[in-house]
Amino acid sequence: MTEAENLALVYEHLGQIRVLERQIRRKQLQRDELQSCLLPRAIRYDTDKVQTSPEDVLAETAAAVLDLDKEIEQLRRQKARLIRDVVKTIETLEDDREKLILTAYFVSRMTIRQVADEVHYSPTQTYRIYRAGLLHLAERWNTWNSGA
Repeated sequence: MTEAENLALVYEHLGQIRVLERQIRRKQLQRDELQSCLLPRAIRYDTDKVQTSPEDVLAETAAAVLDLDKEIEQLRRQKARLIRDVVKTIETLEDDREKLILTAYFVSRMTIRQVADEVHYSPTQTYRIYRAGLLHLAERWNTWNSGA
């Protein structure tokens, strides 16, 4: 594999936390909206039908909320395993600055500007260290995957 392909694979591996975080957030939004449908609402006698069909929509909605809760919990467990894996990967770096910046970016999900403020470097210098860390990980990618 070329270095560019290795770099893309490393970035994809480290970025999976963000992908999972978006999936969890999407499921949470769906669950929250369904839960709001379970809340009682007042009957407006001039517009609402007092008698409804025998179909029990509340039970189906409550079941959907429970299913989403299970999915969210499963995604959170998956995210915890992934965080451990990503941290393990980042910890193979020799440079502590690269470890710090990549951990802040990929694990804490900070932006480069936020990381720069945190480590007291300019955003440009922070990005250079970030990029160097990714390149160092990409150099090792083939040896990790060929040994697995």
